[in-house]
Amino acid sequence: MLAFIIGMVLIMSPGDGIEECPRNKTYWDERAQIVCNDSMTEKGLVYHCLPTINLKTSGEWCLTPKKILKDYCAVYRTFINDVSFDQLKSCSERNITNCPNTSYFSNEIYKYPSCLEIDPDNACYIAASACSKTQRGNPEVSGAENHSSFSTWIALLICTSVLFI
Repeated sequence: MLAFIIGMVLIMSPGDGIEECPRNKTYWDERAQIVCNDSMTEKGLVYHCLPTINLKTSGEWCLTPKKILKDYCAVYRTFINDVSFDQLKSCSERNITNCPNTSYFSNEIYKYPSCLEIDPDNACYIAASACSKTQRGNPEVSGAENHSSFSTWIALLICTSVLFI
């Protein structure tokens, strides 16, 4: 049981949360050298910096590149530890400006900054019309509350695991 709980915590962890992803090839390549070592790249794993599927954080991972459809943003799916596309809505359905106008590989997302710029407090793409500055400035939505919910979840899992030991 303890192994299951530890596994769930590892799967749910957001990776190396970062403030923002690189938005040009030079900086992307610099981060790739730091995050992904030679043994990873020999296995076909390459640097990715992506928002998570819930748009609450962005992180850096070494993953196998995936082809992403035109008009969709690449995202990291925490439960399967892989890259995918935002299947809820396309960019145009979200009214995101500067959407990918052609298919691309997930490790080339730096070419589409609108897919990288997220508002974690409101779980939205900043370039989306529904993610307005007024909504992002809403004092009723506290970033601290949102970010602490993950810590609360982990603490709850650890306490529960202690009961089963």
